[in-house]
Amino acid sequence: MKAVRHIFFDLDNTLWDFGGNSAEVLSELYRSFGLGKLGIPSAQAFVERYEVHNEMAWKAYREGRMDHEQLRWERYWRTLGDFGHQDRKLAIELSVSYLDHLARKDRLMPGAREALSLVQGRYDLHIITNGFEEVQRRKLRSSRLAPYFRSVTTAEAAGMAKPDPRIFSKALIQANADPSQSLYIGDHLVIDGSASEAGMHFLWYNPSGRAENSPHRQIGHWAELAGVLNA
Repeated sequence: MKAVRHIFFDLDNTLWDFGGNSAEVLSELYRSFGLGKLGIPSAQAFVERYEVHNEMAWKAYREGRMDHEQLRWERYWRTLGDFGHQDRKLAIELSVSYLDHLARKDRLMPGAREALSLVQGRYDLHIITNGFEEVQRRKLRSSRLAPYFRSVTTAEAAGMAKPDPRIFSKALIQANADPSQSLYIGDHLVIDGSASEAGMHFLWYNPSGRAENSPHRQIGHWAELAGVLNA
């Protein structure tokens, strides 16, 4: 990939450990909001049901069946409903607190900072993420990742979400980057892999080692990035 001049990264679960940070915040909310008194047996049970509804909500958002404001609170409303306590006011309060606390977390995927330090200065670095504008930028600041990147494109600001290839085209224009000289790295084979439809190279970050048929190159750890770029 020696023709590459620009590297675009997904953020959540690619550089920033969304799974770990989110579970930590949800456990904190379980305790601070006294959710055990509402019949939710444990923080783990709360996290597990939330993750199910969060994925469903994001799928609806990507497909244009839910706007971002509804996404924010409905995933909590449905989670509470699983335990027989559908309370929209509480769901909204949980949503506000969750996003505030989540954006302060700084846990990264193993080797992510080292990989960024390795490519910084050799390539122009950028972010394309499906997250909310304010929340994603706060994550970048809290985790001290912001200085690495020349541009940040969020789904909220772009008005469309991955896997819509138009978000990649918008990001390329913002970065003044040629797609044939641009590499996108993300953890979701379908959602992030659609970068190739915009003419970009795609590298699948697959730390779980999932065995899926894919025409794209992949890495299981950030330490493998240098070898791919030098190939």
